[in-house]
Amino acid sequence: MERITGIQFLSGVFWRLTEVILTRGVSLAVSIILARLLMPSDYGLIVLTMVFILFSDIFIQNGFNISLIRQPIADLIDYSTVMYLSYASALILYSIFFLASPMIAQYYSKPELSAVLRVLALVLFFKAGAAVIRAKAIKEMQFKLMSFITFIASVVSGIVGVIMAVYSMGVWALVAQPLAYYFLDMTLLVLIFKWRFNFNFSISVAKKLFSFSANVIGAGFLDFAANNVANLFIGKLYPPKYLGYISRGSLLPEQVYTLAFNSVNMVILPVLASRQDDISCMKKAVRKMLVMATYLSFPMMGGLALVGRNLILLLLTDKWLPCVPIMQWYCLTYACNMIRSINGNVFYARGASKIVFVIEVIRCVLMILNMIVSLIIFKVNVYKFVMLNSLLAVFVVFISQIAVNRVIGYKCRELFKDIYAPALMTFLMMYFMYLIGKLAFSPNLIMCIQITIGIFVYAALSFVFKASGFSELLKIFKLFFERITLLRK
Repeated sequence: MERITGIQFLSGVFWRLTEVILTRGVSLAVSIILARLLMPSDYGLIVLTMVFILFSDIFIQNGFNISLIRQPIADLIDYSTVMYLSYASALILYSIFFLASPMIAQYYSKPELSAVLRVLALVLFFKAGAAVIRAKAIKEMQFKLMSFITFIASVVSGIVGVIMAVYSMGVWALVAQPLAYYFLDMTLLVLIFKWRFNFNFSISVAKKLFSFSANVIGAGFLDFAANNVANLFIGKLYPPKYLGYISRGSLLPEQVYTLAFNSVNMVILPVLASRQDDISCMKKAVRKMLVMATYLSFPMMGGLALVGRNLILLLLTDKWLPCVPIMQWYCLTYACNMIRSINGNVFYARGASKIVFVIEVIRCVLMILNMIVSLIIFKVNVYKFVMLNSLLAVFVVFISQIAVNRVIGYKCRELFKDIYAPALMTFLMMYFMYLIGKLAFSPNLIMCIQITIGIFVYAALSFVFKASGFSELLKIFKLFFERITLLRK
């Protein structure tokens, strides 16, 4: 596997950033429109079904595909074998969901849940078809084409969802949107990359891939359990609207996380995998990636937490105000998850997937204990439960960093040195935004002033601290303008 250069990395980040800005902008706009047209109970119902769909991603979109990306050479037999495994997983899982859906609906006392799950689960076959093609494209750094595909699928599926919501189709608007998205995603990937399905299957290749992927799948399962099992209990013990609050409360932090970090995250694994035999070079690359990611994500999460109430009031109306505290705690959770995700890519690139599994065991145990103690024994409100999960996310980052030190020698004190500047600048920025919030102006005007002052303060502090993340960001913008100039010519 040829080493991916810095220019290739920046180019990949540029196209991923372009993709994220465009597609997440569309997704956010559609989500806001749908939230205005639909009721919290509709979202509560779809959250229950999405738990099962997200569970399927462990087997279909992760595991074997990560193994393909990290291995130095992957041939046609490797890709076709993984394609078979993905479709087999989709068929097995869909059959289970189809047969179990009436019992799931009865458990939640929601008869309509059965039909919703059976229809929505069809996305598994579309995801299976797209996953292997996308893994090959990531390995080859084809982010420009993937950004085009994702944007088209987002726009068309968003239009489908909004039209159905306008015609008062309720939860089915939320079902149709992902169905349309994943069908278009798979179709465009096949057409643009001129994919030809191969019918070769190798047991030896499957065994080789499974030796690495077993821990990836296990870690994915535990991550799913930690993030979603609580929703099943909340859906049973609390009214459906609380699941809706959690769903909408996590929406904006998730969008910011995707914008600030996922533009880098998808590029990280192939870059690190190309350096898997040079630990010092890998450590240098990891530190640079983490500096750039924290420089972007910390102020976004901090700023979002400060303007959250007014932003929810403006975008989603006052019926969603109860989700504001949940959103603020999710800002801390996603800031921590970013560091943990980068560390996870280090382990995958080094072939140490077992470490990811062990960390997820620890994280899952802690979060399930929190669920049992908070929701079942003491029956606290969902706000305290979310708060405790956010604090656990901070603790897990330190555990993850200790493991990274053992793999590539990246010490905790070096991590602190790399992130203290963006963290300090973010706290100072939030302080000024907090003071602005005390002014006696309209909520929308205060929010606009807060955002403006926040950007100005953070930019000024970047010059004062000579933030290295700012320098890396300037390189990306320089590349952006160079690409625009070439396109005009």
